[in-house]
Amino acid sequence: MLDMAYFTAREDKPAGYCREQVGRADVYAGIIGFRYGSPVRDEPACSYTELEFTAAGDLGLPRLVFVLDENAVLPLPGVFFPGRCPR
Repeated sequence: MLDMAYFTAREDKPAGYCREQVGRADVYAGIIGFRYGSPVRDEPACSYTELEFTAAGDLGLPRLVFVLDENAVLPLPGVFFPGRCPR
């Protein structure tokens, strides 16, 4: 499993590295929320999620996409509420 959260800071172009990492996968699984996401530094017209999705399609990988329901009530851990003590 590849996860952008574990990518390190790099001096090379992030779009190329991201595409390279998608190329290592057998399947693309995306969990899509309600924010567009961070723009790719060297390709600011798209977010990392959009770049990954497109790269997976270009490579012919199966793409599984899960879209969050905008009406869903999602319980968040206390850490997401500043000033509140965790239980």
